[in-house]
Amino acid sequence: FSLGDFSLEGAAEAREDDDLSPFDWWASYGSEMPVLHKLALRLLSQHVASSCCERNWSIYDHIHNIKRNKLTSQRTEVLVYVHSNLRILSRKEKEY
Repeated sequence: FSLGDFSLEGAAEAREDDDLSPFDWWASYGSEMPVLHKLALRLLSQHVASSCCERNWSIYDHIHNIKRNKLTSQRTEVLVYVHSNLRILSRKEKEY
């Protein structure tokens, strides 16, 4: 087991550097561990957004409204799951 670029003097100090993003750190020092390097770069390059959560909450509010407030939380979760998956499937239709 070799530490490769991880053992370089600057690698540990660069981790604490506020100017160097985690993505840039992995791009600079992670090449000796190709599988971990690729995974880290893929994870760190994902966009962060709350739109998926907000869409889910909106669906939840639509399903669990004043008229249907007697639904159990488990039943509501199942209905939100089904509704979300039906939306995904409908995108494959020509009419979409």
